[in-house]
Amino acid sequence: MDLQKEIVKNPASTFYGRVKGTSLTDVHIDDGDILVIDKSLPCKDNCIAICFLNGDFLVKRVRYDEGGCWLVAENDHYAPIWVAADTEFLV
Repeated sequence: MDLQKEIVKNPASTFYGRVKGTSLTDVHIDDGDILVIDKSLPCKDNCIAICFLNGDFLVKRVRYDEGGCWLVAENDHYAPIWVAADTEFLV
């Protein structure tokens, strides 16, 4: 089986990243896991996404709200992060 063909649908926009931290352990994304990231996919409400916020990369669930969005961990030890519309933020 060729994992590259099975997992990667858009090779030109796909890259890999390693998880550092425990904020998504409740959805079985653990410290040290390798993520397959396709930056061509849209970020819909309630999806898990790679985000760039104030100079740092984060992996969080994104919940859109009026005037911005929440970055939500899937681990009760982490508080949600409010991202106002005027914040330096990329998904």
